[in-house]
Amino acid sequence: MSSNGIPHIDEDPAPPVVVRMRNRQPLADKQTADNTAAFDAVQRGLEVLAEGETSEETEEIKKLNSQMDHLNDYMNKVEQRLKAHNEKLMETLATQKAEREKRRQSFHERMATNQEEDTDFSKKMADILSRVNQARIGKLRYGVGFVWPLAFSLAFPMLSFNFAYRLVAVKYPLCLDYFNSPRIIGLMVSIATCCALSWACITRYMGFDNGDSRSSYVHEFFISNGTTDSFLDHDIDEINDYIVVVFWERGFLDGPHCINIIGSGILFCMIDVAYKFMAYAAYNIVHCLNENAQWSERFHTQHVQLFRALVMQALTPCITSYIPIGLCGIWPFFGTTTQFCPAIVPSF
Repeated sequence: MSSNGIPHIDEDPAPPVVVRMRNRQPLADKQTADNTAAFDAVQRGLEVLAEGETSEETEEIKKLNSQMDHLNDYMNKVEQRLKAHNEKLMETLATQKAEREKRRQSFHERMATNQEEDTDFSKKMADILSRVNQARIGKLRYGVGFVWPLAFSLAFPMLSFNFAYRLVAVKYPLCLDYFNSPRIIGLMVSIATCCALSWACITRYMGFDNGDSRSSYVHEFFISNGTTDSFLDHDIDEINDYIVVVFWERGFLDGPHCINIIGSGILFCMIDVAYKFMAYAAYNIVHCLNENAQWSERFHTQHVQLFRALVMQALTPCITSYIPIGLCGIWPFFGTTTQFCPAIVPSF
């Protein structure tokens, strides 16, 4: 073995057997030369492989390896951060997309709801207007439109007769037989008939029906323009103002309809006279009930109960019918309207 740790190959092997041939060189000499060259080549290769690396090259390689390790760690961290940011970005985009879809769906739902409401409102208005046209123009014009005021105006004359009968029964009990007289009965029937006919004729023939001026005034509110109903383009307050045309042709205190004002005054006076008579009779009945102490308790209690029932009969239609309808009929005269006026007043 050599000094550097490489095994040494002996250069002097045993002499080969010499075989001589005729007129040729011996093969043993040739084989010896080839083996020596091969041994030398292997020896040199082993020496090259056994040579140790220098310390400078080793340190440089270690530095490069360390730098590569740091670079790999940094790239791993960058990759992780990019991956986290990418996930957060995708999550944000998905959230925004869901919110946009939700807002768009909500918008379409609101649009569909508004369209359904507009369609429903249009159908209702068309139905109402068709009924109004049937009542105003069709066979019902002189049917229900004439009979309804008759029935409406019969209440206060009948209540006035009841108060008159109760007043006579309390104050002049001996005169009750007069109410059995055909003349008195005919007089009461005539008064009630005249009152009802007056009410019906005034509401029908004294300008409360549709006219050219009122039709032109409310035309833009209710007549279709060919594509959509124009009343959808107006505010409800503007639509309510159309009832003012019953008394004023071009607005409050502008172009008065005198015949309508006179007719309304007559109707108001009829109700006013009837209820003033009821108030007068009620005052006298109460006065007589308090003054007649000679009556028996049973007789007094009976008259008080009948009087209370009569007062309730008079107040019920007054509070539920005459006052609301009267206010809706009077307010347009002063240029004031409510949502009930356009719905209630045209019926009367």
